[in-house]
Amino acid sequence: MIDLRKPLLVALLGSLAALAACNKREPAAEVNADVAKAEADKAENVGDALQDRAEVSAKTAADAVSADPDDRGDAMKARAEAAYDVAIAKAEGDMKIAKQLCDGMPKDSQPACNKKASGDYDVAKAQAKTTLDVTKAQGDAVQKLDNK
Repeated sequence: MIDLRKPLLVALLGSLAALAACNKREPAAEVNADVAKAEADKAENVGDALQDRAEVSAKTAADAVSADPDDRGDAMKARAEAAYDVAIAKAEGDMKIAKQLCDGMPKDSQPACNKKASGDYDVAKAQAKTTLDVTKAQGDAVQKLDNK
């Protein structure tokens, strides 16, 4: 008969070690390196989003001042999408930086810290979505002027 207790015990101990490592306080040097990488990633992603927003703004410049309400509404919507992308890039970067900082905190503080980082991201994302929706609605309202 095969004794399964030893493999089960090894698996259980491995799982417990992995779980403990997940909530272990990282050394300050490692946290600093991770934060620096998260900050660099945020700068790159936000920079890309800002560049995209500038391109959208340039491409829609003529439409934004057009006499045609459909063109103006389309420009408003395109610019709103680009602004949303910038806000989301910033929020994601902030969350990743905050979560890296959480890893440097004492084990007992990490869950609350990570929850706050996620909550802050959710709030920023909701605010960006609200702004996007309002601006798109304004674009729709402008376009309806063409249908009168």
